[in-house]
Amino acid sequence: MSRINKNVILALLTLTSSAFLLFQLYYYKHCLSPKDGWFQIAENMGFQCLKTESKDPRLDGIDSLSGTEIPLHYVCKLATHAIPLVFFYERSGNYLWHGHLRLQGHVDRKFVPFRKLQFGRYPGAFDSTLETEAGELQAAGWYRQCSIIPYSKDVDLGIFIQDYKPDIILAFQNAGLPLKHKFGKVDSLELSFQGKDDVKLDIFFFYEETDHMWNGGTQAKTGKKFKYLFPKFTLCWTEFVDMNVHVPCETVDYIEANYGKTWTIPVKTWDWKSSPPNVQPNGVWPISEWDEVIQLY
Repeated sequence: MSRINKNVILALLTLTSSAFLLFQLYYYKHCLSPKDGWFQIAENMGFQCLKTESKDPRLDGIDSLSGTEIPLHYVCKLATHAIPLVFFYERSGNYLWHGHLRLQGHVDRKFVPFRKLQFGRYPGAFDSTLETEAGELQAAGWYRQCSIIPYSKDVDLGIFIQDYKPDIILAFQNAGLPLKHKFGKVDSLELSFQGKDDVKLDIFFFYEETDHMWNGGTQAKTGKKFKYLFPKFTLCWTEFVDMNVHVPCETVDYIEANYGKTWTIPVKTWDWKSSPPNVQPNGVWPISEWDEVIQLY
C-alpha cells in the first residue's frame, strides 16, 4: 500500500472517530438534557433526580471542545426506593469507562445513602481483552495524583495470594523485566522486577484473615519480616495511565491504613520499615531458610 493511501485511510479513520464523538455529544445534549428525555420522564413520574456531570476526558487537548461537560450519573428516588443510572463511554483504548460519583458542595448528602450504592461510586473501566488483578497498583499515585508518583522509583502491584501462579516470573522476564529479588515463600511472598531507568516493579501478595488483610516485607540483610495490615477490601475497575485495572473499592480506607490521615500531602522521604502506620514486626526468617526466602539477582 502506498504512503498516500495510508495517509488517506488514517485521515478517514480520524474523521470517522471525530464524527462519532460529535454525534455522541449532540445526543447527550439533546436527548439526555434535564429539560427533555429520560430525566424529565422520571421527574414526571414523581421521582426526585440528582444529576452529576464532569468534563469529558476524551476532549482534552481539543481547544474548541475541551471543557465540554457530559453526564456521569443520575440518581433518582421515589419514597424509599432509589435508582442509580451510570453512564458508560467508549474510550480510544477499546474499553468502556465511567466516571466518579463526585458530589458537589451544595448536594444534600442525605438525598440517598450514597455509600450503600453497589456500583459506580468510583471510576471504572471495562474491557473484554485486558484483566489486571491488581489490589494495590500504587494507590496513592492513582487516587491523589491521577498518575504514577513522579519522584518514586518503585511501582507497586498487589495480588491476592490465591491468584499466584509460578509462571508469573517467566511472564515478566519475557516482557523485558528481569527478576531482581524474591522474598518469602507461601508466607510473605514478594517479587521485584527491574525496569528501565532504575525503576523497580514490586509485587506484594495479600493474605486474608478473619477481620483484615495483610502483605509482608523482608529485610534482606537481617532476615527480619514485616507485616502491613489493611481493612478488608474488594476490587473495582478503574482507569489508570490509559489502562483498566483493579483497585480497592474502599479506596480511602485502604490508603489511610498505609499512609495515614495526612495521605493527601506527598512525602518524598519514606522508610518502608517504619513510615507506614500499618507496619508491624512479624518475626525473623530462620538462617537455615535464607537461601530459599531471600533470593537476590
